[in-house]
Amino acid sequence: YMLNMYILYQTNDPFEILLNAVALEFLVNMDEAIALSNWWDPKKRWIMAGVIEIVIQRKLRLRDLASVEKFSRHFDISEAVVLAACDNDPNLFRNPKVAKCDEIDTNFMTQSETV
Repeated sequence: YMLNMYILYQTNDPFEILLNAVALEFLVNMDEAIALSNWWDPKKRWIMAGVIEIVIQRKLRLRDLASVEKFSRHFDISEAVVLAACDNDPNLFRNPKVAKCDEIDTNFMTQSETV
């Protein structure tokens, strides 16, 4: 209701004040109706899943993993080295067989990843 007070002091037109107050009341009622519905997620699992996905996208830099050129440019590695590491596979990091081998091969892992 503090937002209603803010609108009251910031708006000169009485009709606009009324419409804004009704709109805010509608939003508050809609929020309450959603929060009380059966499908509402009280443990916030959906929000957590969304946050985790955003973090993964930011940390993994999926756009840089899409092509040899982007990966080479981002990590300052020559394209020839990247292609050699991927056995000249044009799919780059989207090859399940190469990914399975990389789980075992420690050549490209940091010390903390090998532990």
